[in-house]
Amino acid sequence: MTGTRLEAEVHIVTGAVASAQNIIKCANKAGLEVQDIVLQQLASSEACLTPEERELGCILVDIGGGTTDIAVFVEGSIYHTSVLAVGGDMLTNDIAIGLRTPRPEAESIKRKFGCALASLVKPDEKIEVPSVGGRRPACSRDRRCARSSSLAWRSSSPWWTATFGAPDMPGA
Repeated sequence: MTGTRLEAEVHIVTGAVASAQNIIKCANKAGLEVQDIVLQQLASSEACLTPEERELGCILVDIGGGTTDIAVFVEGSIYHTSVLAVGGDMLTNDIAIGLRTPRPEAESIKRKFGCALASLVKPDEKIEVPSVGGRRPACSRDRRCARSSSLAWRSSSPWWTATFGAPDMPGA
């Protein structure tokens, strides 16, 4: 076979060499031998996805404490990767501010009752939100409270406002 042009579809990921070297040095000083480094999204996909899922096409969203890593798979191959500077710690902080509750309580609420859509909240579900300074609980959650909490988070979140603009506030 002969040809004059070679084409390929590739996904290139770049990173700072100094940062990678610092991570390797830290691991070595901790007594670990680093064989190689790998993109976090690929490592997560190896741990969480089956070959069939990657072949069918899927999106892997890994929400960490400080960042959210995204990998898109098409026909078994990685098609797109992204890292958002938004993580679970930011959401916990926004819940604490929005509901005016201590940060440890906000973390507990997030883990136990976290829900991205108010429509998924059961109509009879109630949550006591502890207040600061030993005051009585400020709110018991129902669909309206879940919606207002979601709006409060969106309006207090610099990331949400920068990405999507100010949320539509009912009655505004």
